Amino acid sequence: MTDTVNPQITDAVAQTNVTVLGESPAQSMGMIYQSMAHSMSLPMQNSVAAQGGMQQLNTAIIASSCQQLMTRRPTIIMPQQMPNNGNNPKSDPDKKPDPDKKPDSDIGLSDAIKKANAAASQANEAALAASQASSEANKAAKDANDIAAIDTNPDKDDAAQTVAGHADAAATAAKEASDARSNAETLAYGATQMKNADDANRFATQAAAAASKAQEHQTEAETQAKNAKNAVTAMQMP
Repeated sequence: MTDTVNPQITDAVAQTNVTVLGESPAQSMGMIYQSMAHSMSLPMQNSVAAQGGMQQLNTAIIASSCQQLMTRRPTIIMPQQMPNNGNNPKSDPDKKPDPDKKPDSDIGLSDAIKKANAAASQANEAALAASQASSEANKAAKDANDIAAIDTNPDKDDAAQTVAGHADAAATAAKEASDARSNAETLAYGATQMKNADDANRFATQAAAAASKAQEHQTEAETQAKNAKNAVTAMQMP
């Protein structure tokens, strides 16, 4: 019996070995390139995730700041710190009520206090509305960022920046409305401490002016929020 192997079988084994040796470098380089591409994509993914996280953090900080401004208690001004024009005596908290005080004076003082309290209430409503408008503008800014992140059109990025500008303006207006509300509440408290109708009316007039300022800032915040939402609607169009 011969030990010779068929040459065809030998060639098949040799060709298989040569094929493995020939394909090994290409497969190795392919694995290297694949690992390299994966490694390069990880920092990009982390960067996008970090940017989204920072945007959410900014929105949360603004919302928290607005909430603190809305819940801030007014500064109490003692009666001796109240302004006096020199013609009317300063109010004295220890002074006994005058039993001979005319009813008309009592009515005038009561009306002045009601006017001051009404102004404080109007300022509070304006500040709350401005805060709500600021929250809506911030939501619009977040929606704009989400749209810009998906769409590669550079115009979307510009539009998102415009929406962010409207949101910042709305937040500023909300803060100013809150400051005006605090001023109105302080003045209304001052009116309640007055024993003289003229002094109380002076505080009530200043409180009404502060309420008017709060309403102006409310209008500004609502306008900026409306512009932000309109811009987002435009970005959603193809």
